[in-house]
Amino acid sequence: MKHLHAILLGACAVVMTACAPSASDDIHLQLSADNIDSVLADMTLYEKTSLLVGAGWGSMFEGLHIPFTHGHRVPGAAGESRAIKRLGIPSIVFSDGPAGLRLKQKGATAFPAAIALASSGDTALVREVGRAIGEEAQAAGVDVMLMPGMNIIRNPLGGRNYEYFSEDVALSSSMASAIVRGVQSAGVGACVKHYALNNQETNRFRNDVQVDSLTMHNIYLENFRRTIEDTEPWCVMASYNSVNGTVVQENTYLLTDVLRGQWGYEGVVLTDWQRHTRPAEKIAAGVDLLMPGMERRINRIYRNVQQGKLSEERLDEAVECMLQLIVKTHTFRGDGGQAYDTLAHAALARRAGAAGCVLLKNANNTLPLPQEVKNIALLGVHSYRLICGGTGSGFVNSAHRVSLDSGLTAAGYSLDPELRRVYEQYAGTRKAVRKVSGMGIVSKYMGQPSYNEMDIQDEMLRAAIDRADIAIVTVGRQSGEGKDNRLEKGYFYLSDTEQDLLRRTSAMAHEQGKRMVVVLNIANVMEVASWRDWADAILLVWCPGQEGGLAVADVLSGAVPPTGKLPVTFPVRYEDVPSSANFPLVTSGDKDVHYTRYAEGENIGHLYFDKHPEVPVAYAFGFGLTY
Repeated sequence: MKHLHAILLGACAVVMTACAPSASDDIHLQLSADNIDSVLADMTLYEKTSLLVGAGWGSMFEGLHIPFTHGHRVPGAAGESRAIKRLGIPSIVFSDGPAGLRLKQKGATAFPAAIALASSGDTALVREVGRAIGEEAQAAGVDVMLMPGMNIIRNPLGGRNYEYFSEDVALSSSMASAIVRGVQSAGVGACVKHYALNNQETNRFRNDVQVDSLTMHNIYLENFRRTIEDTEPWCVMASYNSVNGTVVQENTYLLTDVLRGQWGYEGVVLTDWQRHTRPAEKIAAGVDLLMPGMERRINRIYRNVQQGKLSEERLDEAVECMLQLIVKTHTFRGDGGQAYDTLAHAALARRAGAAGCVLLKNANNTLPLPQEVKNIALLGVHSYRLICGGTGSGFVNSAHRVSLDSGLTAAGYSLDPELRRVYEQYAGTRKAVRKVSGMGIVSKYMGQPSYNEMDIQDEMLRAAIDRADIAIVTVGRQSGEGKDNRLEKGYFYLSDTEQDLLRRTSAMAHEQGKRMVVVLNIANVMEVASWRDWADAILLVWCPGQEGGLAVADVLSGAVPPTGKLPVTFPVRYEDVPSSANFPLVTSGDKDVHYTRYAEGENIGHLYFDKHPEVPVAYAFGFGLTY
């Protein structure tokens, strides 16, 4: 019956399209920045409703190599609006891109993840990154970048924490404002997301956030307010979740009373990419564009206006917002496609990757690597397979990724050839690849995998340390859209194999008067207190972008001193985090969780730990050593 219902709806859509009232086919009025009111007055009701619904999944599906989805202007882009040729209204293109342009073809620059950019604390650098992303977007024909993600990091297990900046309102808003300014300085729109209270991935389509008003405004809305009032982003994306019983995309209080009324926002409000069963109600609440859009949504809105259930006044407000957006774009102006300096952008990614490194431990000045260090026992599969960024919409299909082994070799160090051989061989096996975090088939095409750690036998490990001047071990963690992290070994905690590798490497190195450095190539906070004493130095590099191996080698060698500071707290125990009592530890599917109580109120991150010095932390918000 569901299939029959879909067929009937599709047939109705065709009929409605054919029967929709239209003006003369004569082209007598063309949209310009100066005649929006006249164009709006000349539009038919059906043309108005069609402008508020995107053109479908086709462009994104083309990026996933699915048959019969081709011919789009920018393959792999997240979506497009609909054109109205009669009035000279073009379709405009939206692309994912918190860490760079996510398209089908390779070639865009993969910059460090947002959490790494925030670690730099450098707003001028972050603005440069935004400008570079904007330049690549206009060159590709993209009009609006769906970035930055700027939800507050509420819990260490949040699946998209790497896409966000911080647990702190001021840091989050300053980083977001910088990157928005950068993107929009290139003539490309930024779309801040995910408004609002989208702090978990578990059950993200149906999760109802239950939160008190003060906490909501002081913590989870305040960073949005600062950035929106400060930078006037072209778009704001409404999130999937509900807040206090009302779906955000239908939440008049959040979308109209707060966003437009209290904050004075005048740009376009668009939906996240699903949950559109009540399109007219979304428009009524304050949404201007439903993405990615389906034909039957147009017809539902059309009928609701005809039946008086949705006012044409509100419809016109939304259409006017869309026209105001369209006339600002490269597509409308016809000045996109300009070349950019790929080498300069790669150099910027390298600089930003180094700036985001945080030195957590440096006993006896282990780092920078002394001049006498020439030979390195480089351990851990992620030393040879860098995790450059997360999965899902935060993935960038870059032309290359520089792993740490290549970065250290380029810096003049010699790596143990036997270790390199066995790790490369292991990484090519099926058992090595850990299932990609995130949304199944989508993450398969929109992300890179992480790896299960390899067990190195004592004889090989001892021989490698004998030949080396120092041992460096990389611990890797991936994260992704669609799933939160697990409170398990191999995820928040070290796996047994990782723990054994660190323990044995430390013991063997120290027996010979040598040292061990741990590099954390991770997308999220993990437990470190139980094993950090084994390491002489710990360098947190997050997801450092495509040039990450070079950037990390710059810091290890001392060519660039570490200046990064933690934008989040590393707890001693997960249970010490106030939100841990009300964060869904669900791995079996969405049906198990329907709401999340923010019972901890404003006790988020350092705001809690600062008030409770009796609760120790592994590394505090703002911590970071240097040479």
